[in-house]
Amino acid sequence: MKGPESAENLALGEGQPEELLWLRGARSEMVSGDGKQPVSQEFNCHTELDFGNYDGSSHQKAFGQNKNIIQWIFAMSEGQTTIKFPDGFGLPILSNETLTLSSQVLNNTVENANFQVRYKYRLDFVRNRDLKESLKPLFVRMAPAVVPFETSPSLSGTGQKTPAKEDGGTCLLHKRASDRSQYEDPSGVKYTPHWVVNPGREVIHSSVTRFLDLPFDTSVHYIAVHLHPYAESVELRDVTANKSIFKSEAVNHKDRMGLESVGYFSSVEGAPMFKDHEYELVTTYNNTTDVPHDAMAAMWLYLFDKEFKVPVLKKVVNN
Repeated sequence: MKGPESAENLALGEGQPEELLWLRGARSEMVSGDGKQPVSQEFNCHTELDFGNYDGSSHQKAFGQNKNIIQWIFAMSEGQTTIKFPDGFGLPILSNETLTLSSQVLNNTVENANFQVRYKYRLDFVRNRDLKESLKPLFVRMAPAVVPFETSPSLSGTGQKTPAKEDGGTCLLHKRASDRSQYEDPSGVKYTPHWVVNPGREVIHSSVTRFLDLPFDTSVHYIAVHLHPYAESVELRDVTANKSIFKSEAVNHKDRMGLESVGYFSSVEGAPMFKDHEYELVTTYNNTTDVPHDAMAAMWLYLFDKEFKVPVLKKVVNN
């Protein structure tokens, strides 16, 4: 995660009367520097569509619900470069909301690289006024795997892989791969979502209940997944019910470093999720090299918003 990156703001209906839009999905494609020719998707580190300036306050004001506050709307990376909600579902936004599109490139395979690539990003949406039937509203939650890193206070059981703690991850300390982000629980233990995997196989249990912060019992209808090379899988589990909700399997390239594909979840029926249940991610990496590599694991859950209300739109005043 040290390649060139950029970010720019946009609004889907800039300069037009305010209206309700429904996001249906997105696609992120790597192309040549002139924007004309497709290139290997291995250069796709990640693209993110976020609320403007990484702040969901404008969205909260428009929809009046804290459950809509989250930095990310869509996030795609190597292995999953397309998101498409199941038929009949959409994520509501206002046409004049400021969004931020950020991207970063990645190079794990080409030595002495000296070339240019660009992102070609497609955002699929529909105007509410063009719908013949209403869409079922979704809201999004991010569930990251986090692990305590080396500067954390001592933990009971350190050195052994134990079930997930309520406020964090497995009790095995890790080396942090980046200082970009960290979390801290009430006891002062610091966690990182970007850690280093040593050679060999590793299984990490990480509680995600507090990140999900479900406002009510609901159902999940789409799950996008972010993993790094040498990942085998990441699984979302309902700890309370002792059952698996979804397990994403990763396929690594056989002849080089990189992900060929990452499994995602899409369902009209959906999978039930409960406000008072505990949830965890179980992440498995198998570093088949003799050197350490960086690792991440995260899921973006798109959940049914049973409390959704159409916002009051601003009226156009003619002078």
